[in-house]
Amino acid sequence: MVTPMNRRSFLAMTGLAGAGLLGAGSLAGCGSGSGSGSTYTIQLWEAFQFSNESQFFTDYFVTPFNNSHKDIQVELTLKQIQTLFPAESTALAAGSGPDIIVADGSTQVIPFVKAGQLLPLDHYATKYGWDKLIIPWAFEASKYKDKLWSLPNVYETMVIYNNPATFQKYGWTQPRASATSSP
Repeated sequence: MVTPMNRRSFLAMTGLAGAGLLGAGSLAGCGSGSGSGSTYTIQLWEAFQFSNESQFFTDYFVTPFNNSHKDIQVELTLKQIQTLFPAESTALAAGSGPDIIVADGSTQVIPFVKAGQLLPLDHYATKYGWDKLIIPWAFEASKYKDKLWSLPNVYETMVIYNNPATFQKYGWTQPRASATSSP
């Protein structure tokens, strides 16, 4: 017996967000994914600075995923970097848009959450062990009001250099450890 499944349940069951295909982003609550029979299409909008990046993403993520998941197909739509976020915002507000959104972090995700346009990912994080796969500070930074709403697709490291003479001049103490490490 086949049990009918809505788009949200299907996306959740597949664990697509955690499968590595879309290292980041969030499942949109009002996307345009559709299913015909037993094949589902997941809409993904993405933007790349260079054409070789989009080709790499297609060749090494989208195509292999589509080839290994005959019942789920990712449809990649390329957007301009400058217009990706405004296009996602407008489309989601209109009740359409991609099923998985790409955002520049929590500051862009939170307005979607407040508008009820994203699904929380906590259940799937527990089910697939994402808290063990993602660096703890990045995992926690993807939460809002104690719920997981997005996954990071990049990690950035900030390095601060200082001039010891300036520190000495003002009587400042050199830092010995980062804010997240033990002294």
